Amino acid sequence: MRKFLIISLFLLFTIILAEKRCPKCKRIFSDKKKYCIYCGVKLVPFEKSKPKETPVIKAEIEVSGDSLIITSIPEGAAVYIDSKYLANTPVMVGVSLGSHTIKLVYPGYKDYIKIISVEDEKTTKIFSVKECPKCGRWFSTDILFSYCPYCEQEEKPVPLQVLTVLEEKIKKCPRCELYFPDSFNFCPFCEEENNPVKLIKIK
Repeated sequence: MRKFLIISLFLLFTIILAEKRCPKCKRIFSDKKKYCIYCGVKLVPFEKSKPKETPVIKAEIEVSGDSLIITSIPEGAAVYIDSKYLANTPVMVGVSLGSHTIKLVYPGYKDYIKIISVEDEKTTKIFSVKECPKCGRWFSTDILFSYCPYCEQEEKPVPLQVLTVLEEKIKKCPRCELYFPDSFNFCPFCEEENNPVKLIKIK
């Protein structure tokens, strides 16, 4: 019994201190050995098993107005917003404006934590026009010509340039269909019975 105990302790310490192993018979040896005493095969470094890493919750949070759409892998993760439990994924929840701490919890997984900011949603429309750099006229991007039909520069056509402006900052002449900045009230190129043509907001 005593002999068996000594052998067991020896094998245990050999495994703990082992740094090489035989690729053929799989026996383990100390770092001092170079060849397996049973097989004659050159020993290789012993790779000790690494502790298994805890998986992380994969989450996707979409901000839609004053609501959050939260999904996760795996599904069913508990959702905490500002330390308060609300529901389990997938879920859509309403939140107030400002910063919020989102925490997802699922057994066997690392917690998912993210800080998001919910802001007042304002829609800004962008409108593109073609501008003549010489006369300043604006044309619709739907037109087929790429040069200003009103200008000539050294007997060469003036190429139009694409300009991006806010839709709320642009007006249109209903007669010649040219575009102008919002500061214009009447078309500077058109007259109708000696009266200026009033510009209108585009829709």
